[in-house]
Amino acid sequence: MDRETSMERAKSQVLQAALPHVAFDGWSEISLAEAIADSGVEPGLARALFPRGGVDLAVAYHRMGDAAMTEAVAGRDLAALRFRDRIALAIRLRLEAADKELVRRGSALFSLPQHMIEGAADLGNCGRHLDGVGRSLTRLELVFQTRQPLCRLWRDGALLARRHLRW
Repeated sequence: MDRETSMERAKSQVLQAALPHVAFDGWSEISLAEAIADSGVEPGLARALFPRGGVDLAVAYHRMGDAAMTEAVAGRDLAALRFRDRIALAIRLRLEAADKELVRRGSALFSLPQHMIEGAADLGNCGRHLDGVGRSLTRLELVFQTRQPLCRLWRDGALLARRHLRW
């Protein structure tokens, strides 16, 4: 077992243990402390994996949702869909992969002035989304010229879906 695999496993264990606590305590130091106790991961390792506490937990949760969406898209037969329908499907699958209360808590955390830059960088990182989604949707490398319009489509589609689902 290599070190990266065991660290990723420990990170996943702490994150999964934190999810029930986040609904009550938010993405906070309290949630992290409870998750460390519940997960059985060594406290020193958990603190090293999440050095900023709840902020790093929230970022890890967001990335876990991105990975779940990419896997869900990769498992679908997309040949019969138009490209815009593939993007819409990816957005819908991403929204379905998220727990509304955890997203609300994350939105509250990343709207704080000290965390706005992190929230904007992570939640608005179209390049990372499009690399995963684009490879899943087209099975080809996306070139720079297609990334900009798709980034706007991704952002606008997510905002419209959010309004439609009344988050």
